[in-house]
Order: sequence, then C-alpha cells, then structure tokens
Amino acid sequence: KADVWSGLMEEGKMPYFALLRNLRNIEQTGNAELIKRAAKQLVEDDPGSHRVLPFRFLSAYDEVTNRTLKKAVSDALDRATANVPDLPGKTLIAIDHSGSMEWGGDNRGKTHKYIADTFAAITFKAMEAEVIVFGTDAGYVTGLNPGDSTLTIAKQIGKVNHGHGTSFEAIFKAAKGKYDRIVIFSDMQAWIGYQNATGPLTNYEKRTKAKPHVYAFDLAGHGTSQFHSERVFQLAGFSEKVFDLMKVVEQDRDALVNKIESVEI
Repeated sequence: KADVWSGLMEEGKMPYFALLRNLRNIEQTGNAELIKRAAKQLVEDDPGSHRVLPFRFLSAYDEVTNRTLKKAVSDALDRATANVPDLPGKTLIAIDHSGSMEWGGDNRGKTHKYIADTFAAITFKAMEAEVIVFGTDAGYVTGLNPGDSTLTIAKQIGKVNHGHGTSFEAIFKAAKGKYDRIVIFSDMQAWIGYQNATGPLTNYEKRTKAKPHVYAFDLAGHGTSQFHSERVFQLAGFSEKVFDLMKVVEQDRDALVNKIESVEI
C-alpha cells in the first residue's frame, strides 16, 4: 500500500478526500518519506477547493499521532476556512453547552458540542466576532485570538461551562453590544422558564436598538424551534456553505424564494 500511495501522490493522482481518510493507514506504514509527502499535499493542494467539510479534518486529526501529520491537518483546516466570506459588521456567536449537547453528533463520535465549538471557531476566525457560551446561564468567552489555529480556538471554547440546562433567554440577557448578526449553534432543546426565545430577542432589540440577522442552527435535526419570527433564519445540519447563504440573504431576505421561483419547469 505504501508504494501505491506514494506513486499516486508523486503523480498528483491521490484524491484529497481519500488522502484524509487514509492518513492513519499512511502513518502506520512508518514510511517517513510517505508521511512527508502526505503532509505536503494536505497543505499545498488548496484545501479550500475540495469541498471537504471542516469536520473531516477533525476526524483525520484525531486519528493520527504523528506530529507532522497533525500539524499538516491543522494547517489545512485553517487554509480551508480562509475561504469563508468576511461579512461586514459585528457578529455574536452563541454556543449551547447544555447537557444534551454531549449526545448525538456524527457517525465518527463527534458530539453536537464538539461540532458546535468547531463551527464557532471557524466563524470566529472568519469575521469580527464575539463568543458567548450558554447553558443554564450565559457568559462571554474571553482570551480568544483569531491568529490561533481553528482547533486551538475550538478547544478553548470547549472548556467553558455555564450549567447543564438550556436557556436561550440567557443569550440575550448576556449580550452587551449591538450586533449585526447573531449565530446560534444548538440542538434547539430548551425547557427553562418560557415558551420560546422570540420574546427575549425582542427585549434585546429594544434595549440595544439593534436589528440583527439571527441564524439558529439545529445541529441535531430534531426539527424543534425556539423562535417564532420571520426575521430568524432557522437552519438544520452543518456545512461551510452556510456562510455563502448568510452573505446572500443579508442582501436579500427573499433570495432563496426568488431563486426557486426563477426556475422554469
């Protein structure tokens, strides 16, 4: 296998996704030259052009122990996230760290919390943003540096805890600034003190005079909603394409409907 992989990389025929999925196998060959070639391709083969979800980089990172490969995967992830559109204005990212976020996730063992922290780190690096973690209550995450790697930022966010309950109201009580957009990563499961989060959002807007675009991500796909408002974009799942979506809908809130209606059958 080492000879085959080495030949494919030398000829430029090793598919990028296949390379990510076989990093552990490549590491286990013990072939230092092959490992060096794999690391080089990971970083230099324009990671952002291969449409690989950021979480595939995380899976690859967790599966290898070789320092050269780990650094290459981390660097490749940062290069891939550099293509995220830089949206104007001020952004607040709110991440659910309640107990239920420790369940579920993807088929490689990544919990909803793990996915949320990474998605938040990507968003933080891509745009001028402040980060809040919420649970039973909420608070800002301080000391984050956009110059750090995505993985480093995600790990820092992951250490913050504000209780195991879920209060969306706490986000808007803790928010101090006037934001152009608020991005919420959660499983949208909440049972604390109110029927939905529309009221707390309205109170925040009155207090700050803000009219933010709100993006509520249901990472678990339960289909539950914490907002009953046409001004809130409620999204399910996760993909780097959501950043392109944000850019479009902030210019025209009916952009998706207009796109569909433009199709002739």
